[in-house]
Amino acid sequence: MKLQELLKPELDLIKYDHSGKEWEGYVKEVNDNHIIARVYDTAESGNVSKFHTVILYKQTFRGLNLQFWFDGQGCDNSAIGISGHWDSLADFVGA
Repeated sequence: MKLQELLKPELDLIKYDHSGKEWEGYVKEVNDNHIIARVYDTAESGNVSKFHTVILYKQTFRGLNLQFWFDGQGCDNSAIGISGHWDSLADFVGA
């Protein structure tokens, strides 16, 4: 699946691990081989004003354990009693 078909800028949430830290944020821009996102260090969640702009290339998705919030689906693809779940972006786009 193509990144542009899966992610919607300004709407989709992501999280990933890098250098021993967990980062969360939202997708700002989607391209063929990378996404641009605004993220913050979750250890500093009391200060979410410290957003950073990052470029995440498709070939790094698996190594970063990059996940996106899959709206309206439970982990068994049902929508019963759950608003969604975190899922591996690398698995969806074949990275």
